[in-house]
Amino acid sequence: MLSWSDCIAIYAGVVSTIAVAWEVISWLLSQARIEVQISEGRILSTIPITDNKLKIFVKAINKGDKDITLHTFGLESKDGKFLYITDPKLPAKLEARNCHTSWADKEEVLKNNPKIPLIAVVVDAIGKSYRSKATTIDEIVNE
Repeated sequence: MLSWSDCIAIYAGVVSTIAVAWEVISWLLSQARIEVQISEGRILSTIPITDNKLKIFVKAINKGDKDITLHTFGLESKDGKFLYITDPKLPAKLEARNCHTSWADKEEVLKNNPKIPLIAVVVDAIGKSYRSKATTIDEIVNE
């Protein structure tokens, strides 16, 4: 039969294990979690724009609780080609629960062969890459 001190020790062990597990889960969930999306559209503005070309947009969404510094945006094809998207705002601090969007002219992207699936890629300041799902330009229009 278990003594009172044994029961208390077992209870303390269970409670401390739950507390440690909760801390680990909280820490994992508090990290920057970046979702990358790819879409197509035009830029609308209240000021006159001479460039009304279709664009391919790459959006990075920080779904985590930590800020992160974004360094590079680009599009990668399955055959290994990489198209860097120039953005004068990069590197940029992406705050928790916020987003940043960069874009490239659709014509420039199509030069790399529109039928090859593209993956939108965002790289942070320490070199970690975040990727969207692979999609072709034709599929982007229908999303």
